[in-house]
Amino acid sequence: MRAAAATLLLVLARAASAALGTDPFVYDPRFNGAVVIEDRFAATTLATSDQGLRVAIGGDGSVIASGLAGPAYQAPAPPGNFGMVRYGTAGDRTPWANPTASYSYFDNHYVDYPNSSGVNIGWVSDMKVFRGYIYALVDIGPADGNRDVHVLAFRDGDGAFVGDTGAFTSGLDETGAALVPYCEHHLVVGGVPVLECSLIAVANYFTGARNVITMKRFSINPADGGLSVSTSFGISNNGAMDQAAPNALCDAGSGCSWVASSATAVRSADDTNPTLYLAGTVATSATEHDGVVIAVNGFDGSLAGTFGGGSGIYVNYQASSSYGVVIAASTSGDPATDVAFLVAQIQESCGARVGVTKLRAQVILPGGTQTQPDYNWGNGGTRDIGGNGGLCGNVYTNPWDTTLDADRLIVVGYESNGTYHEPLFAVVRAADGALVEYTRAGFTPLRSDGSAWGGGAFASVAARGGGCYAVSGWLYDASAGNAILFGTASLVSDRVFGNDFE
Repeated sequence: MRAAAATLLLVLARAASAALGTDPFVYDPRFNGAVVIEDRFAATTLATSDQGLRVAIGGDGSVIASGLAGPAYQAPAPPGNFGMVRYGTAGDRTPWANPTASYSYFDNHYVDYPNSSGVNIGWVSDMKVFRGYIYALVDIGPADGNRDVHVLAFRDGDGAFVGDTGAFTSGLDETGAALVPYCEHHLVVGGVPVLECSLIAVANYFTGARNVITMKRFSINPADGGLSVSTSFGISNNGAMDQAAPNALCDAGSGCSWVASSATAVRSADDTNPTLYLAGTVATSATEHDGVVIAVNGFDGSLAGTFGGGSGIYVNYQASSSYGVVIAASTSGDPATDVAFLVAQIQESCGARVGVTKLRAQVILPGGTQTQPDYNWGNGGTRDIGGNGGLCGNVYTNPWDTTLDADRLIVVGYESNGTYHEPLFAVVRAADGALVEYTRAGFTPLRSDGSAWGGGAFASVAARGGGCYAVSGWLYDASAGNAILFGTASLVSDRVFGNDFE
């Protein structure tokens, strides 16, 4: 799972299967005329293998999409560079103002790092725009060997390259998971609290026997966006913290192992030490996996003792294997009222569904404080999306990203029958777990002549404000051997326009 210099416009039509619920979404007519923008990064052939993976909102409201691409004017397979492209608020492809020349081309529309065929960037795990800079977490190295994890930095707006920081380069096989930027007032100079901004990188590494979650905190230089290891974090002030899965979570002999896949930060009431909530998967036996939420102190990397009954860990046990994919969280300012939404894929006998679980961080019970699902939310604490609905239809509903925007929890990904992918966009009401938008085939990409492309997927979502959501992912070009290219669009509830956009 893991854009031809000319703009190829594709017309997208909603299929006959209408959205279920009361809040139907459509492609935003104010963003490129409700047409998805696709990119092959000026490749010399239609047979591309570029893959959009992340989307974020720039400081000027622009939509920034990134993923895997080839070097300028080539057609490599597979791509081995980090590609980044920017679209204005109206959905027009917008050039970077002053990108580093060696990494930009096609009139500065594309940033391509390192713009070389001699590298192997294999994945883009996360991308965040923060205080004037763009940070991307990438894996470098072969998919089946010794991968390292780096943080790439660019200036927001002009696209200039800031730096390439080796975050996890120990020699073990390491893969990225998430980036969490935040600021805190824990420094005091002359009696005045000083705002210090940091970036925590979350990754996984394989020891040969088990997977271990690792984290490293970097201080952000406000003058140039550069990163330096924050030595107050981690073990022995080395800037890093490893978290191995406790054997208590696993059956004997299972090689207790876990991986992180997503993270979010929630600030505590005193604005000093935010709590990081990580989503991941733990091997609870030799044959079973379950989604897991891990709460971590953002200042030193230790497990948060107020979460998971004091362990800092909550396992979302399921009757069948489940995989924690992404997480969103909210707080009223009191850590005791933190709420986390775990989005997981739950295996079925002949398919898979999405399960969204709302967790209350601290629930006072007779036996002590615990982390529990909100059983009054959704269907007993969980809202199911997609899957087979009790029938063996070989439907695989795959979540890839989520964002919490006021009372909307947006879930994107794709749904497939094992071979054909269709973009997934779902909206769950955060207050009560109601599924107010769920479209299986409503966003299937079509060509301008009405013929189908070949499917696609939404890999990432970001709130644009005003109830609009940017999505980016990939499309399959059935006419070019199922070549892969970027696809970026904006979605909005048609109720904003009164159903008929009036």
